[in-house]
Amino acid sequence: MIYDSLANLNTYAGLAPEAWKLIGEFLAKWTPETELGRHILVEDQVFADVLCYETKALEDCKVELHAKYVDIQAILSGSETICCLPTDGLEVIEEMDYARDRGFFKFAPGRETRLAMTDGTFALFLPGEGHLTGWNEKKVTIRKIVFKVALDLLKK
Repeated sequence: MIYDSLANLNTYAGLAPEAWKLIGEFLAKWTPETELGRHILVEDQVFADVLCYETKALEDCKVELHAKYVDIQAILSGSETICCLPTDGLEVIEEMDYARDRGFFKFAPGRETRLAMTDGTFALFLPGEGHLTGWNEKKVTIRKIVFKVALDLLKK
């Protein structure tokens, strides 16, 4: 997991230079009017999900896990808390669906690291790192982009 300011995003460009270039270009063009939904940057390799949603109570959130894609959660406006935690021992809500690259687990407090996500922050989760998103003690509208980068693009 990496947690940082979007201003420092290029610090991590060495992980996947071509993907970071595309991510930077997408962020530079983003406006509040950018269409919600999936934007394919490179078929099956790099894409951006532009989202707008209301946060939920912690008990209404699920822990998600990916196997194929690196998840980069970039907050553009609003605030939420993202929890990063191991999924071993958590109750399975939805088995891993490899075609959709996701599985879901029931949150159990005690082993999580809580990240205060506010305007201009991002968190990067590697495949296998459980993360819970969408939580705030108050209902807040979030605008964010979740970039997905195929794991095989990371430099070895």
